Amino acid sequence: MLDNINQDLRYTLLQTKDLPGGSALHLATYEGHVDIMIVIYESVTQTQWIDLLQIRGYSELSVTQRVVYYEKRSSLDMIQDSISDQQWLKVLTTPLPNLRRDKYQMAVDRIDELRTAAKVNTVLKLNNTTGRVLPIPIFL
Repeated sequence: MLDNINQDLRYTLLQTKDLPGGSALHLATYEGHVDIMIVIYESVTQTQWIDLLQIRGYSELSVTQRVVYYEKRSSLDMIQDSISDQQWLKVLTTPLPNLRRDKYQMAVDRIDELRTAAKVNTVLKLNNTTGRVLPIPIFL
């Protein structure tokens, strides 16, 4: 279906949410359907993809937060591989709403780990491209 409609309409359809508030990407990530995530990724521009990742849905969670919150590793890996390190870090810095207390703390801890790893990865890549040893930033 997505192949038979123009780019703008495709993006509009992918932004549509069901009654509880989930988009097609929310549903695909939650169910671990990486194949559907890839179809969506290939159907939109990079900017549109990042916007879709940040759309809030169920319980006011963005797609990426929902993946972390419900520990969907394959979906998380696909998202991380599909965007640059800077975009990944930006997606991870979106505040997480306080839902169930135990799950909330686990999700916050996991997002903190992912943020730290993304920051370290950015520093190491910069070090490899410049050939200089760079100091590790204080914010780690």
